[in-house]
Amino acid sequence: MDPRISQSAKLLIWLSDRFPEANRSRFADEEAYVRWQFSAAQWLWPRVVSKCLDLQGKKVVDLGCGPGGKTMFYSTLSPAHIIGIDCAEAKIASAQRFLTSTARRRSNCEFRLGRAEATGLEAGQHDIVISEDGFEHFSDLEGILREAHRILRDGGLFLIMFAPYWGPDGPHLYNFIRLPYAHYFFSWSTMSQATRAIAARMERHGTPQTQSPALGLQIEQELTQLEQVSFGLRHLRTFFDWRALERAARAGTTGTRATDDASFATATPTQQAERDIAQLEHFINKISLRRFKRLLKLQIGWELVGFHRYVYQRRRAAFVITRNMWPIDEIYGSLVFLLRKAAGKRIRASDFRSLQTRMSIGRVLE
Repeated sequence: MDPRISQSAKLLIWLSDRFPEANRSRFADEEAYVRWQFSAAQWLWPRVVSKCLDLQGKKVVDLGCGPGGKTMFYSTLSPAHIIGIDCAEAKIASAQRFLTSTARRRSNCEFRLGRAEATGLEAGQHDIVISEDGFEHFSDLEGILREAHRILRDGGLFLIMFAPYWGPDGPHLYNFIRLPYAHYFFSWSTMSQATRAIAARMERHGTPQTQSPALGLQIEQELTQLEQVSFGLRHLRTFFDWRALERAARAGTTGTRATDDASFATATPTQQAERDIAQLEHFINKISLRRFKRLLKLQIGWELVGFHRYVYQRRRAAFVITRNMWPIDEIYGSLVFLLRKAAGKRIRASDFRSLQTRMSIGRVLE
């Protein structure tokens, strides 16, 4: 190992190596990533999304669609029309190429270049707005809530799914750092140094691509038994240190969603590592559940229809312990909010703890 690497980075690399290798088959080329997005949405639909949304016959908008794989899966569920919006021109071009291929052409789906807080769509003309894995990247969250409210009809639904910063993969360096919750114990500088070192090691020894996509998806969707132990034993102190969490969150940089235009097919591990580090520094807004709740309570015209976190099969033990301990929602991997446009309504703090508004979705995903 490079002697110039700090001792803390060496420790992080050693700990990371104790966890399964990340599946990188989705980065093989541009189309592989879109196919991975499509299959990920297909996997999540029956377990989470279908329990709170019915897209059939609806006019849908997907904010922050990226290269469009998830949007294209939603288009197979018979919406009247679905529009994917993203601010990255290269990603929209990729989505359009994939959409117009002969085997996947769908007349009810289109992609447009635009910003989530300024889509340019007509007001009050859409039934459902979806934002999946975007709110941890967007900079103007209040602007996006206003824009979703503007384009929805009265009674329209806004589904928001995102990974809070204090979840297991908050820094989004999981392609290299496999230790969950690494950001609880290591600085951004240490994580960046470890990421570069791991990428360099991959280039020296070759990038493993031995996992099948299905196996890779399974590994990424399930925590290992060792992670369960770390959940219970190594992160308990953070449950009670809300002020420290909030100070750290406020200190974070914010930016628009990452607009990386580099080709997956030509990216080396080092190039991919630099993209991931740039995303951490400029496109991770450190949104926490506590901050997001406060933001929602400031908005007028929204009703909270459902709020939940979803967990995977190997988190079952942690879920049984924490299912009724609502503050611990902060450290779960993914959160789900379902909002309804309702004139004059406001979301209250008690709404999040009410059993009437907690969707019974995906409590343990298999």
